Amino acid sequence: MIKKIPRKPSYTQIRWLCQIIVALIVLMLPVTITLRLVLAFLFALIVAIALLAYRISGVAPWQLELLKSPDHRVAFLESLFYTIDSFGLLIYLIASEHAIVHFACGFLGIISAWLAIQLIYSKEYAVRYYHDGKGLVFPGCDLPNWTEFLYQGFCMAACYQTSDTSINSTAMRQLVATHGMLSYFLSVSIIAIIFGMIGNLL
Repeated sequence: MIKKIPRKPSYTQIRWLCQIIVALIVLMLPVTITLRLVLAFLFALIVAIALLAYRISGVAPWQLELLKSPDHRVAFLESLFYTIDSFGLLIYLIASEHAIVHFACGFLGIISAWLAIQLIYSKEYAVRYYHDGKGLVFPGCDLPNWTEFLYQGFCMAACYQTSDTSINSTAMRQLVATHGMLSYFLSVSIIAIIFGMIGNLL
């Protein structure tokens, strides 16, 4: 009888578990329920950013191909979850009167969601690039490092394009399209909550 080797949890699953634990701890703070929800969202995202940054700093992008297959549905669903949560938080804060501290924490939460999504997709660009053999063309760079993939991720989020990087595969175009769409909706949320904060101060 062949013994089944227990599958180790992935780094992403460990990160999610850490985020859930932190969110649950924050939800027990002796503050108003509104502030608890906002802070839980904010701190869970801070954990995500810290662990994503740690992962990126500790592994060369070409090593990611050995760690996982490029199933980008996970990245899309996680990013979509953060986007929907950001919209829910935004609607909740704008729909009724809240203290400026709630708006400030909500604003930081949405900014954190935006930053987390850029790190998630920068990592996915690296995985797709090295797993499929290209997909992105970085002029003058035969072995792209994190600088190139972070550049691609943050330029797509801020400008929805890059001036010098070319895309030459359908799979990469799909990844770029979902990234641009989610980043756009989050950018709209950030602008809306700024107006909500201004309206609350007037």
